[in-house]
Amino acid sequence: MGEYERYKRDAEVLVAIGYALRDQSPSRIVLPPELRRSALAAWRRDEMESAAVIETSVQRQMRIAAGTLALIGLAVERAGMADTFTLDAATFAEAIAARPTQG
Repeated sequence: MGEYERYKRDAEVLVAIGYALRDQSPSRIVLPPELRRSALAAWRRDEMESAAVIETSVQRQMRIAAGTLALIGLAVERAGMADTFTLDAATFAEAIAARPTQG
């Protein structure tokens, strides 16, 4: 699987997390185990490939979303895969913003 295919999959997981964060606060996050595992896998993944020299805006957005998912994975790891964990406000806001807007 290529890097942007992984980024796309990560972006889709981030959207799911964004929906799961509805009505939650950054100080007490509860996510389903499968979303915690996906975020943790993104954090632990070794990205040896470098991003394309010229990337489209869509590719850049997918790469940024993948990075946000990895930061959520770091928070999950620090909490020891506990049922609840905390997120910094910026990462929390980025996850919420990943949800598609109603047109």
